[in-house]
Amino acid sequence: MRDGSLVFGSGGGIRLKDVEPSLRSLWNSAAEQSPEGVRLTRVVLLNIIALCLSEESATQAAQCIGGVAADHPSRSVLVWNCGAEPSASLEVRVSVACQLMGRTGHQVCCEQVFVDARGAPLEKVAGAILPLTLPDVPLALWLPDGVDPCSDELRRFASVADRLLIDSRRQRDPGACFPQALEWHETGTPVVVDLAWLQLAGCRQAVARHFDPPRFREKLPGVCRVEVACGDAGQGSAPPADALLLAGWIAARLRWRDLAAAGPEGSFEAAGSKTLLLTRERGEGCHGVRSVSIVTDDGWSFVTELGPSPAEATLTVLLEGAEVSRDTVRIPEFSRTELLCGALEIARRDPLYAEACAAASALAPGGSHSG
Repeated sequence: MRDGSLVFGSGGGIRLKDVEPSLRSLWNSAAEQSPEGVRLTRVVLLNIIALCLSEESATQAAQCIGGVAADHPSRSVLVWNCGAEPSASLEVRVSVACQLMGRTGHQVCCEQVFVDARGAPLEKVAGAILPLTLPDVPLALWLPDGVDPCSDELRRFASVADRLLIDSRRQRDPGACFPQALEWHETGTPVVVDLAWLQLAGCRQAVARHFDPPRFREKLPGVCRVEVACGDAGQGSAPPADALLLAGWIAARLRWRDLAAAGPEGSFEAAGSKTLLLTRERGEGCHGVRSVSIVTDDGWSFVTELGPSPAEATLTVLLEGAEVSRDTVRIPEFSRTELLCGALEIARRDPLYAEACAAASALAPGGSHSG
């Protein structure tokens, strides 16, 4: 029993060729042990391959996948410990996780294959596990932690996936993954979904809410300065992915072009004498961001202050420094399982994310100019 679920596992390691028979045996066990009156139906609408850095990460990913089984029943393959040892042999085990759906009389299950690569290279692992996926069912490739999406091996692997789920917040160098995500977006395959972008939805809505009233919306063409302040809790010198994406989204929505570094670190200029600043503020912030300030050339300021997650955003409008209005809105906090569920529901490219990625690439340390 795990988190209210029944988990039937193979116990010790099995051979790759025994995965299918072992899963059939586990399904039989699940059916035999189902409570009286509960119907067990095998439905698989999705293949998920999760590439993880450690067994602990793979276990956490498996729990998330089990948590979305009601909406996305799947066969998942969870892999960790890839390396550069061609002679390494894989260690495999399987499980079927079932959860009773309230009082419906239905038990939803998902199939999970755990693969310890034991140092085998990703290319070898890919060749071994792709045959374990079910035909005629979409494939989502998920990078739950810091697996590099820019490696040649990963790019080849991603080429056979329908969707690629990344989390730029967990990347050692998020600025390097934005151009790669943009490249995939432009080619159309796979569809890239960034969990960091999904988590930022509440922050983006809070900033946009300033301009719901028509009298403030008409101020947008006159915006001349944007400052995105990162929280300082647990951060290094580089801006976090959240701040880069949020700043990139604002610049893209304002149609700012030709972003280029100017002056001190974190200072950028766009065509038309527009200024964008990435700074630090004391405090934890919400999803890596502490505040956003948008200033127009006729003296208006639209300030969004964000506290620790889950947060209330304070929206303040000022004219020549004098407060005109103040409001608060709630910023929703999504669990990892909720983010995964939302990501798996996305089947098309998101043009807003692509625009934000392009601008974020220019804002990241060492980034290139955006067109």
